[in-house]
Amino acid sequence: MEKKALIMLRVLINRYHKGSTDKILDPLSQDTMKKVLDQNIRSDDVASAIKKPERILEKIHYSWMIEPLKKISPLLQPYFLQALSEEKKEYLKQALEQELPEIPLSPPVKSFFLEELAKQMNVHEVIPASYLPKTPLLPLAYLSKKKLERVIDLLGIYDLANEIRQVINKQHLQHLYKCLSKLRLKYLNIVMYLPEKFTHEKLGIEEYRGDQKRLERVLHKRGLIRLAKALSGEKQDLLWHINHILDTGRTTVLQKFSSEKEIPILTQALIQQTLHALNFMEKEDKNLE
Repeated sequence: MEKKALIMLRVLINRYHKGSTDKILDPLSQDTMKKVLDQNIRSDDVASAIKKPERILEKIHYSWMIEPLKKISPLLQPYFLQALSEEKKEYLKQALEQELPEIPLSPPVKSFFLEELAKQMNVHEVIPASYLPKTPLLPLAYLSKKKLERVIDLLGIYDLANEIRQVINKQHLQHLYKCLSKLRLKYLNIVMYLPEKFTHEKLGIEEYRGDQKRLERVLHKRGLIRLAKALSGEKQDLLWHINHILDTGRTTVLQKFSSEKEIPILTQALIQQTLHALNFMEKEDKNLE
């Protein structure tokens, strides 16, 4: 029995057979029965398994769609783009150098093209996030791209804090603080007093004298490296969801610095930093409501 079938059977049992599973699993072999019961899934959300392609595709960053669309005839590409959200179609028509059809697609035709694109991207093979085992970083799979990028930005602040602790020149610090957003500056004031187990090459903050965009880029890259090491040892199913929220460029960095196995001591420390950054961001968002 395939993994997805095992997971689906576990979810169905959770939904419709909350008591003893002996009778319902009796027809199965001992090996298959064990595999079903070993699925660490508490969800009873059967609907997640039958989500329409457009609901799945809307969470995937458009950059992941470029290569699958290039394999489709250029004559048909405009119709696939027309079936997507406004944001995605605007980016993709530039990437593929295509013009959109003047006539909008009817709902059945739109569903057809989305279904075909989902097949091209093997979306149907993806295990829904709600069926994944509970791990500390699972909440990342439910974030929007914007929020996940903000968590990454905050993780980069740890690198900045490491270096600021060694800076004496107050003028350099003043230039630096002016480059930080209110959110980053507030988080820096917290992180300065937290223990640190991960060290990286120096940022060389004296080079950024008021160059806000340059500083933001390097801090974001450092945040990606920290997230990559925090995700080391995670299952591919969870990594798929996180990677596809982000664009292919950021995912390349994650894959470069991540490891198949958990990094002793370091991974757990960086998981705690990631959760700390996530909780801080969510708390700040609530304060703005």
